[in-house]
Amino acid sequence: MFWRKKKDPEEQIPWYRQRGYKGNLAEDEKRELDSLRWLAQQPGGKHPAAEFSDLADEVRSYIIKLEFELRDERESRLMGRVALAFCFGVFLLASYFGWFVPTTHQDSTASLFVGLLFIVFPWFF
Repeated sequence: MFWRKKKDPEEQIPWYRQRGYKGNLAEDEKRELDSLRWLAQQPGGKHPAAEFSDLADEVRSYIIKLEFELRDERESRLMGRVALAFCFGVFLLASYFGWFVPTTHQDSTASLFVGLLFIVFPWFF
């Protein structure tokens, strides 16, 4: 409510200390997490894995592998969209020349330009 003072993000209780937490962390593990959180909040302090070079080799290789898989997935989706737009542009041009769908508006240059845009534009943007 508006009369209650909201907690600052720094004052909020960590996820493992909240009332509804039903995990299997022991109290020693929670204290260790608290100490890491406290060290990170100190002036000049940082989390033990704050930088990529601080991580273990296995973790770094796993992160790199995940990044490559994500990039490959994005590129494959993008290539599918480009191919779809290209096919649509080819269809527009073919219908302009009357190869697929006979049209009566063969003198319309708008469908010619739109078809060319659908063929050329996706490869650059």
